[in-house]
Amino acid sequence: MTYEEALMHAIEIGQRMAAEYHKDAVRCRDQGKDEMARMHQRLAAKYAGIHLALRGVTMEAA
Repeated sequence: MTYEEALMHAIEIGQRMAAEYHKDAVRCRDQGKDEMARMHQRLAAKYAGIHLALRGVTMEAA
């Protein structure tokens, strides 16, 4: 696997994880589990940040 392929794969994983954690946060909030919802939302934000940072790296390289 080349560096570019690995980077694109990492970007895809970051995007998927952010979406999954966001869905979990919404589900927990609907169930009244506010603390768990906040934890999932923080994780979603971290993965979204990683995803955006990696995209920035690919934009600079292009």
